[in-house]
Amino acid sequence: MEASAGITLVEDHEFNSPSQAAMALLARTANGRIEWKDTAGGEE
Repeated sequence: MEASAGITLVEDHEFNSPSQAAMALLARTANGRIEWKDTAGGEE
């Protein structure tokens, strides 16, 4: 898989929600349903 201009985890991590994952990666409060985008720019 080709790396993109973003954050890449080097180990697998399991989160209980999209928001929890977004907060861990962004180091701020975040709504994961809004933050996560697919490769076309749409919401996941």
